[in-house]
Amino acid sequence: MRLSSHLDKGFWTIADKGILAAYGIVFMLLVIRILPEQEYGNFVLIQNAFLILSHLGVSLGMAPYVKLYHENPNRLALQSNALLLFAGFFLGLIMLLWPARVALGRLFNSSDFASLFYFLPLLLAASFLKQFTNEIFRASYKIKAIFWTDATLVFSNVLMIGGLVYTRQLDSAYDMLLAMTIAYAASSLVGFILAYRQLAFGFRTDRGLMRRMFDFGKYTMGSGASSIIYERADSFIIAAYLDPAAVALFNAARNFLRVFDFYRQGLALIAFPAFARLHTERREQDLRALYEKGIFFSNLLLLPIVLALILGADFFFEVLLANRYPEGPRILRWFALMGLFVSWHSIGESLLFGIGESKYPFWARLIATIVSLALNIVLVKTFGVIGAVCATLVSFGLLAAISTYFVRRHVKFTLRSMLRRWHDGVNFVRKFRSAKSHTK
Repeated sequence: MRLSSHLDKGFWTIADKGILAAYGIVFMLLVIRILPEQEYGNFVLIQNAFLILSHLGVSLGMAPYVKLYHENPNRLALQSNALLLFAGFFLGLIMLLWPARVALGRLFNSSDFASLFYFLPLLLAASFLKQFTNEIFRASYKIKAIFWTDATLVFSNVLMIGGLVYTRQLDSAYDMLLAMTIAYAASSLVGFILAYRQLAFGFRTDRGLMRRMFDFGKYTMGSGASSIIYERADSFIIAAYLDPAAVALFNAARNFLRVFDFYRQGLALIAFPAFARLHTERREQDLRALYEKGIFFSNLLLLPIVLALILGADFFFEVLLANRYPEGPRILRWFALMGLFVSWHSIGESLLFGIGESKYPFWARLIATIVSLALNIVLVKTFGVIGAVCATLVSFGLLAAISTYFVRRHVKFTLRSMLRRWHDGVNFVRKFRSAKSHTK
């Protein structure tokens, strides 16, 4: 499995995640500086609710589509089944949650939660085609198309929010959510245009295929549910025990960790379909090699980022955030340690999904989620926001360890063979230099 064969996909993956990281870290810092803490906390609560539902819908309907894309020639049935699972999930959950919006607002100590809740179905509707087509692009390795839909989302948001900032009219969660909804609608339109030739127009379900998709999807959704609850529930627990202002502090620190989030998403974007294809072609040695290279080179990239976050924590909060959150640097230093576990979890989980063993990530995430929820409830009540950070570190480390254990059962990698992968990096650099010299 040559590294050079993935340069094109790697370039567009880096470009895609780079633009999302720039928006998530740099631009959102401006928003955090301007929005009142209570309003930023309310925005985070609605945004997290949207991310939870959208992630679960993709896990149920579209993860089976990606897995079976190269195995099933009946693309119309595959697409129709995915569409049915994807849209049906959204409609069902919104019908369940809508009557509870006032009670949820009281639970999260937010008087504005219920009045902002209608943005949840609006965001799901506006983002539907973007998410649907992006998974089609993912299955067919069209990373460049994903870049353009994400770029549309980012630039639309930046233009609208930037205009509000310039005119000094950005002062509420409503402003942020409205701009976000319009930006998702624009990116959905771009996704539809780019995917037009790939879409199978018509609708035909296949019961046998639906059974296979649901059998796979129930585990990916279960894993996705555990994942998103694990990643987002802490904000709701903090709101329930404290208030939206404490949620703002927690997320102001976690905003700097978006570099890890986008790295994980970038890995999943190319690793899952790559592992699935190697497994389908029965290339077990290449499967192991790709896993070992991914772990080795990911850690080489992530360790300097961990150090930069720890050493630069004071600068980030004092200069970039105008010292609005005095407790932020201490929280960020602890948070940065998450980078030590990112590659072990993300690449391991992508491999397990790729070889069809979706039940193992499900159980790993379920265990980690239960631990995370228990620790958050105990530690947030006792220690406040820093308790939520400790809960995150312990549960994420556990998640990485369990994922690696399950990978080891299927792919007999060793630490020694993984460390030897530095030779691949040296050979890649030599070949790149040689190819460059021949082009001159």
